[in-house]
Amino acid sequence: MGHHACVRSWRVLLVVLGVVGCSGQQHLDADDLASEHKALIALTAESALLAHYAAEGRATSAYLHGHADYLRREFEEREEKLSKLGSAGKVGALRDDIAIAGPNLGRMSKGASLAELTMSAERLDHLVIEIRSEREFR
Repeated sequence: MGHHACVRSWRVLLVVLGVVGCSGQQHLDADDLASEHKALIALTAESALLAHYAAEGRATSAYLHGHADYLRREFEEREEKLSKLGSAGKVGALRDDIAIAGPNLGRMSKGASLAELTMSAERLDHLVIEIRSEREFR
């Protein structure tokens, strides 16, 4: 095989490997999953704190809407990242937790009533406890 044919073969191989690598589902190792789990705990706890703060009347409307929208986008980005990995096992558990937190933040960012804020705070508190207790990520 000549030099040009060899170079062309390598280029084709690299393109094929690139396409195959990009088309399949990605993989998170145990450390990546543990990191996502910790980030989800932090985001959910921050969301619960915001809901409590708002329910107590200690947040301005602009702050509540802006921060809730920021947190909602953070959850959406994590869900998008995890959706590329499927829904089985640990990834599915994380996605389920995000699916619970997201609507609560959506209500907060769109002007929830005091009763809705209180319910969201309680739901998010329970979710933080639930996520922290998921032993499979330790």
